[in-house]
Amino acid sequence: MPWPELVRRLLVHARGLGCSVEEAEDLVQEALGVLVARPDWYDPARGTLLAALKGIVHHRWVNLRRASSVQRAAAPRLQLVADPVPSPAGPVAQQEAQALRRRFLALLAEDERAVFRAWTQQRARVVDARGAARGLGLQVAAYEAAKKRLRRRCAAILDELGVDATDLFGPREAP
Repeated sequence: MPWPELVRRLLVHARGLGCSVEEAEDLVQEALGVLVARPDWYDPARGTLLAALKGIVHHRWVNLRRASSVQRAAAPRLQLVADPVPSPAGPVAQQEAQALRRRFLALLAEDERAVFRAWTQQRARVVDARGAARGLGLQVAAYEAAKKRLRRRCAAILDELGVDATDLFGPREAP
């Protein structure tokens, strides 16, 4: 089977599981990553390559759902903590920036906030890309793809709010 057809079928399978387009792309990328990382993994005696890769997509999807349900269950105990940003304009400007940050974060979906937290930790050099990806239960390539989607989403939210990233986070901390 040609690669484009194989990828198309895997994407259709992932979408059939209930994934968004982005999640489906990430799952297929992870499945193909397994094949590239370990070419000897596939055994033709056990079935077709398509069936084996569909199995990976399915299992990764199940793991993704489990992880998100655990996060939802733990969510009431988790609290988003942000360090106060020093503001030269005084407490009023600082309060406005804080309110804008809360609005900005509220407009992000739960999974986007998780990627945003990992991304800010990476920028602060608390973790590297591999550690941030591992913390989210993703491969590095999937984490980088999620960051790319998040950049576009953040730009749209900032445009919607009519502010710049420096208005929210200050000049040094803008993502």
